[in-house]
Amino acid sequence: MRGKAEDGAALQACSVLEDEYRLLHGELPPDLEGLDDPLQRTLRLNQLIDELEGDHARSSLCLSGGGIRSATFCLGAIQALAGLGLLDKIHYLSTVSGGGYIGGWLSSWIQRADGIAGAGQGLAHVQEMHAGAVPLRTARGVQEENPAQRLRAYTNYLSPVWGLSLDALTLVSTFLRNLLLHWVVVVPLLAIVLLLPRLLVALQTPESRLDVRFWTWIAAGLLAVSVVYAAADLPGRRLADSSLSARLSWLHKLREWLLRRGWKPTNLFAAVCMLPLYLAAVTASAVIGSLTEQPKPSELDHIVGWLSLQGAVLCLVSVMIGALFRPLRGLASRYTYPFRAVASAVLTGAVGGAALGLLIELMLWARTKVPMRSDWEWLYALFAVPALLAVVWLAAHCYVGLMSRLTDEEDREWWARASAMSIAWTGATIMLCLTVLVLPQLIFAIPVVADAQSPGAVVGVGTGVLGAVVSAFGYWSKRGPSIRQSVDTILGAIGSRALEVIAGLFIVLLGVAGSVAISAGLEEGAQPLIPEMHASADRFAADVSGYRVKTERAARDAERKKCPKNSDSCLRPINEQVTSGDRYAAVLHATPSLLPIVLVACLAALAAIAMRVMGVNTFSLHSMYGNRLVRAYLGATRLNTHAGPGRQYGTSTHGHWFTGFDPLDNMPLAALKVAARRLFPVVNVALNIASAAGGRLEWQQRKAASFTMTPRYCGSAELGFVPTVDYGRPPRGKDLQRRTYSREELKEDPGVDQDLGGVTLGRAIAISGAAASPNMGYHTSTLVAFVMSFFNVRLGWWMPNPSLKFGSMWRKSEPTFGLGNVVMEATAGTTDDRQFVYLSDGGHFDNLGLHEMVRRRSRRVLVIDASADPRFEYEDLESCIRKVRIDFGAEIRFDKGLPSAESVRRIGRHFAIGTIQYRNSDVPGTIIYVKPALSGDEPVDVQRYAAAQKRPKAAFPHDPTWHQNFDEAQFESYRVLGLHSVTDAFRDATDPWDADRAPDHRPPGGGGSSSTPSSPVAGLPRT
Repeated sequence: MRGKAEDGAALQACSVLEDEYRLLHGELPPDLEGLDDPLQRTLRLNQLIDELEGDHARSSLCLSGGGIRSATFCLGAIQALAGLGLLDKIHYLSTVSGGGYIGGWLSSWIQRADGIAGAGQGLAHVQEMHAGAVPLRTARGVQEENPAQRLRAYTNYLSPVWGLSLDALTLVSTFLRNLLLHWVVVVPLLAIVLLLPRLLVALQTPESRLDVRFWTWIAAGLLAVSVVYAAADLPGRRLADSSLSARLSWLHKLREWLLRRGWKPTNLFAAVCMLPLYLAAVTASAVIGSLTEQPKPSELDHIVGWLSLQGAVLCLVSVMIGALFRPLRGLASRYTYPFRAVASAVLTGAVGGAALGLLIELMLWARTKVPMRSDWEWLYALFAVPALLAVVWLAAHCYVGLMSRLTDEEDREWWARASAMSIAWTGATIMLCLTVLVLPQLIFAIPVVADAQSPGAVVGVGTGVLGAVVSAFGYWSKRGPSIRQSVDTILGAIGSRALEVIAGLFIVLLGVAGSVAISAGLEEGAQPLIPEMHASADRFAADVSGYRVKTERAARDAERKKCPKNSDSCLRPINEQVTSGDRYAAVLHATPSLLPIVLVACLAALAAIAMRVMGVNTFSLHSMYGNRLVRAYLGATRLNTHAGPGRQYGTSTHGHWFTGFDPLDNMPLAALKVAARRLFPVVNVALNIASAAGGRLEWQQRKAASFTMTPRYCGSAELGFVPTVDYGRPPRGKDLQRRTYSREELKEDPGVDQDLGGVTLGRAIAISGAAASPNMGYHTSTLVAFVMSFFNVRLGWWMPNPSLKFGSMWRKSEPTFGLGNVVMEATAGTTDDRQFVYLSDGGHFDNLGLHEMVRRRSRRVLVIDASADPRFEYEDLESCIRKVRIDFGAEIRFDKGLPSAESVRRIGRHFAIGTIQYRNSDVPGTIIYVKPALSGDEPVDVQRYAAAQKRPKAAFPHDPTWHQNFDEAQFESYRVLGLHSVTDAFRDATDPWDADRAPDHRPPGGGGSSSTPSSPVAGLPRT
């Protein structure tokens, strides 16, 4: 298929690669244009790429992730390439995260210089100016600033003014504002979950007695819906068409409409089968709990027999209706022997009804054995719903056994998976009830908490501190070496799963703190929400008072027994004997059933309205982070034409007088032109697929796929590609630039067409650097994801899915209603089959930017790996080598070894030379791998800075990635080291891309052997 993206059809990867070939190398031969099969087209295109020779042979510059450390080191590398005259020899500029900062800066400068120097001369102008590392001087002696110089002003790009400045306070203010607005959505959802166990308890009170007959019919109806879906969904032979499907075409169209919008069969099962079944169990538990008369009501004398008969009828009718719906799902009838099928359904229903009757008898008997009413309510709320679900699945397994001759193993697998989901829901119910009903009172019994003046505040503060720690380490832990160096004494003792254990503890304590807050609100300020609740409110107050009096008397009697006879001196005042646990139990016992229902409805409406108004992306931390990247890096490339003699870069002419931000610093990604067919930018991001169950089980470790953004197309090989000029473009009426700026102002930005839509360059590099995200590829943890999402530590961005099945959805900027996206992000449930996908730091998939260059079969690759790797473990390189071997069949080898701290000092090389052997190609590629290291031949200021910064953890040049505020000395040391390292890699080389050249040399005054380190499999050193 060669779809046209302009018509709403996503392009395949082969079509996008062909477009890049035309852009970089000229027109394609006619024989390739005549091929229709994508595989044949890809093979022919690979052959054409392999035949390119000389300067036309594809070369790539890969700038790795690593925050401002990588951006500054790569700045020096770019300056070295410019000074060597190699910058204009490179076809692709592949960037990730911190490398994207400086890569976006270079692309923006080239684009704007093209408008200054003339058509097609932008790259030459940049290389000429960039070859020197100092400001230029004109003939008149006026200093002309280089955009590289402007970066020094923003070494601390998040808060350029050092100390407790207005910039720093603005960061704090923005974070708190976004967190509070995020909590407007998240906290109501959490409160709804915490109110469910209270509802189960409240339904057992005498005042909440239900109309047994009415609610029994409701429970039976919900159960029937679940059975109908099960009968209709069981595996079977598929049908091409059916007359029933034609008669019920509107239902068929409804199903297709849902499937086109990302619904999967598992989601349909959860919504149409499991949810009705769960609600039926809740309703049935409320009905059973309302039978409070003692002795047992007379209408329950023959409960087992009546329920057996009713269960048989319900099961038979539901199975027959489900069989009628099977053709609607494209499935043939399963029952070759109808008599046995009918008999099995009747017997299954009878067994289930009898088991339910026995369970009711057992519950009524147990209720008389529990001395305190409140204890019974808690136990009932904890075990009633799981017990009822167990009865249903007991009957289901009976049905599986009776139908064993008419079914096969596929049917039994269906029932096993359905039972597994029921077990998951049951376990979640028990855990939730324990968190709300039991744990708060156990915590209030701890002496430290019990002796505090405000135990609830102690629980809340402790929970908040623990959550903040988990959120910080959630980002930190994405780099294994960093966290091991920083907290190795703690995590080494606890284990590799310590962060998840702490996150799980925080989630439990958050539930406890939330439940305590709900109790305090109900006790102190709950007023009736509707007129009918006045009586319930009065009873609520009376019950709380009565429960307190009973508790006080019991405590007083117990303490009196400990006192000497005829002495009351040891007794405390009665109000001091009522503990926080007693107050919590009193509120839980006295809450009327209608109050949780009304609160749930109000909270759900609040969360829905807030999400609809604010959106899922707007108040994350992404925009705060992206705005400052644009100001520091893209703003540095703007030329101020009103600055007088000489050129001054980075001084905004239209920035707001108070904020200093200028939207024109940014530019549409589609506005970038490929100057002289060189340095085509490829911004690498990660497509998060944390929910791995489904079609790509082999990616359960990756939990992400490659996603690229270029001036031409955005997308991935798995989903397809769409034009960048349309991707995520907001409606024209919301284009703030067009409404704010005049044509004359827009024309003052040379070489940039600000009228283009689609994703911007600033947005692309900000997404590529979104390291702190709840879902972060192979670093994703479900528990940590919840904590980070709760505290709004979210730099990732929801973007439209470019897949063909979603039509033109990729033109939207964000989900219309993102409540489901918030839940998926918090529960690590991101997938690639919904209308919107979650994009984050490219380092969550490939931190080097090498993967996509291998896809493009680059013959010459220069990799600048400035990631934090003080132990030289090569985690990113190892991961990329494995992925390109699996995905493309390409083999990357470093037969002469890789640089390490020891080898660099001994032989004075900062780089390694390897080979790339592509599949179906006899022409090997060359890869030059540069890594920050100290050999002793660096400039004296770099050596002195390194000596002054030596410390046990993360010493220069491997400062931790979270350190994002550099001073002048640190910035200059990293820049000069990058300049020195790349110059060293190409020094005295007749052919710099000769894979056989020996780069071994000793630094001045260096000692030791000149032999290279040993080379294990694939050239990776043992760690």
